[in-house]
Amino acid sequence: GGGFVDSLQWVEKFVCPLVKILMLWKPADGHLPPQRLAAGLFSVGLVRAGLLPLHHLRPEHITKDDWEQLYRWSQMTHEIPASAMQPPCDQLIAEAAKIAVDLPLRDLQANCELAMSVIRVAVQEVRQA
Repeated sequence: GGGFVDSLQWVEKFVCPLVKILMLWKPADGHLPPQRLAAGLFSVGLVRAGLLPLHHLRPEHITKDDWEQLYRWSQMTHEIPASAMQPPCDQLIAEAAKIAVDLPLRDLQANCELAMSVIRVAVQEVRQA
């Protein structure tokens, strides 16, 4: 429906400027390929828009608490957004995200970790400047 489309448009408006800013801050190299950053930010945007629960994106090697803390640091918030999608819709959104970025779940999770880590470091550097 319209709410879903509005949420996707919000994700686009959130992600595109952020990718540009981060690429200017730290130009692409082997450690920060733009495709990985964009895929991670797209997925984080789905969480912020309430379309995907954060736990769907957590890599296995990161504890739930550490994952939530990384999200909070990267988004400069104390809140973990509640997903507006209930099972099984949240699983369908997770599958659609994997298809949209053409990545298996493990790679998508790694890209989310990369994106949130990059944002966290950028925010720390700006605060110290």
